[in-house]
Amino acid sequence: MSKFSRVKIKFSFLSLIAVVFGIHSQVSINSSGGDIQSASGSVSFSIGQVVYNTQSSTNNSIEEGVQHAYVISSNGQVDYSVSNMIHVSPNPTIDRIIIEIKEHEYYNYEYQLITIDGKIIENMNFVSNFQEINLSSLTPSTYFLNIKNPNKRPVQNFKIIKL
Repeated sequence: MSKFSRVKIKFSFLSLIAVVFGIHSQVSINSSGGDIQSASGSVSFSIGQVVYNTQSSTNNSIEEGVQHAYVISSNGQVDYSVSNMIHVSPNPTIDRIIIEIKEHEYYNYEYQLITIDGKIIENMNFVSNFQEINLSSLTPSTYFLNIKNPNKRPVQNFKIIKL
């Protein structure tokens, strides 16, 4: 066997190992999942991801996991000076979400919780920088959370997945 043939075999073997073990970004073992599409949009979901981790600092946070339902929608009027200071978690959720407004006054800010067909379920003013919304009575679905500033202009919109 020539030296070139041995190098070729070694290269092929190492390439196979790299493909099998090396290309696995954002992989998890889930019990189920899928994609649903309609004329009004799409939803991707996974069921069974049992581990995720959130790390926070004073200015940023990062969530490790496979899928995150974090959506910033723009209708041309979003206030980006505040939108990076609003955090909603956990999402997807089973029973509640917490909205946190960081480094900004919450007075006179309001939120709207809206069904996928546009019905306003809840429209409330913030009472603190941490606002908890109970979702336990709602059916599993996708909801929209709109945050508005004191001038009633949209600050940020979130897509919330209720499991």
